[in-house]
Amino acid sequence: MHKAVAQWVEHLTVERRLSPHTISSYRRDIQRFIDDEPQPLEKTLAVSSLRAQIANMSRAGLATRSIARALSSLQTFVKWARQHGLLSEDFALPALKRPKLPKPLPKVLDVDATVAAVVVAGDEDADLRDRALLELLYSSGLRLAELAGLNVSDVNLPRQQLKVLGKGSKERIIPFGSHAKKALQRWIVRRQLAPSSALFINLQSNARLSHRGIQYIVEKRGQQAGLDVRLHPHLLRHAFASHLLEGSGDLRAVQELLGHENISTTQVYTHLNFQHLTAVYDQAHPRAKKK
Repeated sequence: MHKAVAQWVEHLTVERRLSPHTISSYRRDIQRFIDDEPQPLEKTLAVSSLRAQIANMSRAGLATRSIARALSSLQTFVKWARQHGLLSEDFALPALKRPKLPKPLPKVLDVDATVAAVVVAGDEDADLRDRALLELLYSSGLRLAELAGLNVSDVNLPRQQLKVLGKGSKERIIPFGSHAKKALQRWIVRRQLAPSSALFINLQSNARLSHRGIQYIVEKRGQQAGLDVRLHPHLLRHAFASHLLEGSGDLRAVQELLGHENISTTQVYTHLNFQHLTAVYDQAHPRAKKK
């Protein structure tokens, strides 16, 4: 095993020319599976040996993510060893139950920070476009692809509604607020001379704004607003969902507006609003009040 790992590290260094940092990470991951006592490669990779090493990592306090990464590095090593005749071609790693990675909660801006980001000042074409774009993102909770795909014909200003093509080519109608309506009115009037049918366009080429173009605009406006986090379209979608759920408590309605097929996807926002829900409980439940 020690000899095979040394050959693999040489391969990573000379043939693949990986960075010293990457090679160091690979070597550290593989070393977690090697005993001090030299033994054949197949014995080291036996299910009993691997399970023992994973248990040792866990007892040593190694983070779940680090254990998962070590197993991924081991898979890369085994693939190389098969290709170079150090293991039989039909060798496969034993079926090991990978540690379940914790699902991080999305970051959410508070209302004041979100409003500061979407209220774009100025009357230049870029200001009008960016204000409409940001107001619509926060007002409707659109995905990046949904926003980029909007046409002018998808906007019903009198009814304050959007026709959106979501995941799986599923169409849905969603509302937007009065601030977004005002911003859209001004922008649509200004962009009427553009030949493109797209709602949001590049001001130089008149072509539809790309995903990267939208991300750049959102990030730039967040910086201008003085936010201490990097603003991106999905962060505004999170803010929309969290703030709406906090104000209404209607998880099913938020699911429909976000276009989530499964309500379990939407339920992450109930964790984000736990403090609010606790406050509601303290105020409303008869056994929560102090006598």
